[in-house]
Amino acid sequence: MDPAQLSDFYFVYEPIVKVTGRVLGFEMLTRRHQSDTALCDAEHLFSMLPAQLKTEIFSEQVNIVASNAAYLRGQHVHVSLNVDVDIAEFIARSPSLKNTLRRLPFLRLEINEHFPELYLPCAQPLLTQLASCCALWLDDFGSVNYPIQQPQHDRFECIKLDKHYFWQYQDTESLSEVIQQLNQVCRGVIVEGIETPAQRKGLMNQGILGMQGYLWPARVQHKESIIQ
Repeated sequence: MDPAQLSDFYFVYEPIVKVTGRVLGFEMLTRRHQSDTALCDAEHLFSMLPAQLKTEIFSEQVNIVASNAAYLRGQHVHVSLNVDVDIAEFIARSPSLKNTLRRLPFLRLEINEHFPELYLPCAQPLLTQLASCCALWLDDFGSVNYPIQQPQHDRFECIKLDKHYFWQYQDTESLSEVIQQLNQVCRGVIVEGIETPAQRKGLMNQGILGMQGYLWPARVQHKESIIQ
């Protein structure tokens, strides 16, 4: 059993940038100080942690975001947090946490394509509870064979296109068609995996809301400051 504790982790903020160059917001990601264990895979770190530790990390993230609320409102930027089933169940059984989330209108909860309720034909109690607290974003679209025309999509303010999908189809008509279709079922598309100026330029006239990737350096949390 991995002996990881909350103090073993820190947070970084990946910018989400509009096509105009203005910062739309930041995705708050979890990283571990140690790098010599099986949990050092940064991209999949959060999903590999025990449920109790994930809930502790999420609570810490929310506390940091709440402590920076005045700054975030003043800058008109969003902060997104990743939510899986363990976190969703934790939110659902915590009225005080739900109330805190409702007081943070700039906060977004990211649900990826593997979230089980996305594949239910009818009732989706966890997604319903999450949507009652915060606007939802669908993360990693294209990472699995999840159809565009799904009634569940009306729950999502934005849809984030998976970076591997983007790399496979960049500069193709297929990518343009998918972006157009996604724009019909949500308020905006964010493309992940932007690593070069050429990739950024190729998306300028595609009708997307934003871009995210290593082209824009992530910011590391400094004490209680979120992004200053």
